[in-house]
Formats: sequence, structure tokens, C-alpha cells
Amino acid sequence: MYPGLISADTYLGLTEIGGRCAHPTTAPRRDAINPNVRAETAFNPESELIPVSRANGILTAVSSPAGGLISGTGAMMLMDGWTWEEMTFTSPAALYVSWPSMTINRSPWMRQTEEEQKKQRDQSIHELTGAFADARPTGGRKPPAAPISISAGNP
Repeated sequence: MYPGLISADTYLGLTEIGGRCAHPTTAPRRDAINPNVRAETAFNPESELIPVSRANGILTAVSSPAGGLISGTGAMMLMDGWTWEEMTFTSPAALYVSWPSMTINRSPWMRQTEEEQKKQRDQSIHELTGAFADARPTGGRKPPAAPISISAGNP
């Protein structure tokens, strides 16, 4: 028996060597709220990075989506198998939320003013608060009409 390493927060299986952001799991949009994105369904079992990772001792990885305020759910994936269904160990493993920075960047190369940074931070916090309020369990009551992406965030 050999010990195996776990890569705890990675894009392994979601990106490729020299690849571009071609999938919504690595979308660069900062303001997107996509709790319905599932890393396991986007996982590429034929990625060139998987055999390299296995050769270096990584036997499982938590592949995580990126981009947006709520990026979606990550999944713990095995580094052995033919399909993403076969390689999925645990899903969902985590909900990835990108909380906005609470500090103001006053460096000379910062293009946004302090007021613009505060406005953007407050808007992001408002969007996150609204998204979680819309996804809150209703305790048996009929939930209000919500977009499908918000409803998908409920377990």
C-alpha cells in the first residue's frame, strides 16, 4: 500500500496545459452568481495533467470552479477512471464563494478611486446577501419564484 496525496483546491481536470478559459467553471466574470455550476460534470478525464499528477503521488483532487461571486460546487475527484462519473468520489464537496475584499487599495497603480472601490465592494456584498436570502430554506412553505440558478444552490 502506498500513501496518496490530495490536491485540496485545484483546477485539475478543468483546465489544460496552455488552455484558455473555455468553460464556465473558469469564467473570468467577477459579478456572476452561478451556484448551479458543477465541477464534476465539467471534469475532463482525458486531461494531460492527470497522469502527471498521479506520477507525482496525487491520487485525489478537489476540483473547483472559478470566476464570479458564487462560482459553483467543487467535487473530490479520483485520478483514476475513464469517465467523470467513474472518477467522482464526493460531490458536491464545497460551494465556492469569492467574498469581496474589505480593504481599499490606495496604491498609485490602482485605476479605481476609493469611492469606486467602496461602491463595487458594497454592490458585491449586496448581491451575495441577496443570493443567499433567495436560496434560504423555506421551512415547508412554498418558496418564492426564484431563478433556476438560485434554486440549484439548495441541497
